[in-house]
Amino acid sequence: MEKLHLTLIDGPKLVVCNFNLNEAKLRPKKKSIVKCQFAIEVNVDEEKKEVTASLSAKSDSDGLPFGFDIKSEASFKCEASCPSEKHIVMEAIPYIYPFVKELVADLTRKSYHSPFYLPPIEIKPESFEEIDE
Repeated sequence: MEKLHLTLIDGPKLVVCNFNLNEAKLRPKKKSIVKCQFAIEVNVDEEKKEVTASLSAKSDSDGLPFGFDIKSEASFKCEASCPSEKHIVMEAIPYIYPFVKELVADLTRKSYHSPFYLPPIEIKPESFEEIDE
């Protein structure tokens, strides 16, 4: 795979942050499974040779004392021409994901619960078969 040529120019920054504490519940004896939904958006401005990528993480699993909906984004400059969407995602998300992961852990820790760490996400080239050019 070719080397990508995106340079971070702004971010990652928080765009949306909704964190809700549910009513106080007794801690279940079994550990609850937290289901997270992730969404990735990419916007390309060919004229300015800039890219904006965002990552959203959301969870409102039943039985948990909290729920969250967080979106973070970062802007990048393309060195030559802007790469394809799959290449943008593969290079941009590693900048954004650690920021979102730490934010969720910090919010849960500050709400007097054990910190919740988002599960790792793996972005592989074979995940993008449908958007190959």
